[in-house]
Amino acid sequence: MLPAWETLNKLSNSRLAKLTIIAPIAGWALVYNNAIISMLSSETKLQLEPNLDWKLHVFYIGLVLISISVLAFSIWCPKLISAYGNFVSYAVTERPLFTVTHDKAISSELNISPLNWKTPPQEEQTLADEAIPHQVNLVVNEDAIIEQLRIIYEKLNYSKIFARLVVSIAFFSGAFMSAIPTVSTLGWSICATINSTSLLGKVPNYIENACAPEPRSVEDVLEDVQ
Repeated sequence: MLPAWETLNKLSNSRLAKLTIIAPIAGWALVYNNAIISMLSSETKLQLEPNLDWKLHVFYIGLVLISISVLAFSIWCPKLISAYGNFVSYAVTERPLFTVTHDKAISSELNISPLNWKTPPQEEQTLADEAIPHQVNLVVNEDAIIEQLRIIYEKLNYSKIFARLVVSIAFFSGAFMSAIPTVSTLGWSICATINSTSLLGKVPNYIENACAPEPRSVEDVLEDVQ
């Protein structure tokens, strides 16, 4: 099921979305990747993971996709959803301010039926101008107002299907691509630990086979001889 704007709002404000701030750093690392690896290897004397270049590219593209999703969200998300984040906050804030005029305006904008306002008892109306006091009107129509606010919120929450599809695809694709280098590096670390310690022979065969060094080609051997 396609995520609603409320869910996309949480994703766009998540820690993963905030990672996009390091996208320029990842781009800079792509440019100077080989120099950075060489410098770190010589300074730390540690064996660094080979083939980092493709991982930086994948990670950078993932961050860019997440940035696109956040930008698209900020453009297309209804202001009411991004401002309140959930129905409870919206209802608590808007209920005291909900008037007949406001109801008619937003109902016309969203193409929904306006609320059928109940009239308070005659003794609770002001005698000065025969107008209905706002607070009395709210009390008499409280349940109906809450339900109308819910209809308004849900209408906006599930609006703009294509826009929600674009935001969702960009975000989840970016999250998946950003996770690939992490999983790959974790696997490399496990294999490096297994190959450099006495764990060989003590782990399942499928793990040993997965962590076995790639056989050297004839070209590599001849190159070493030369």
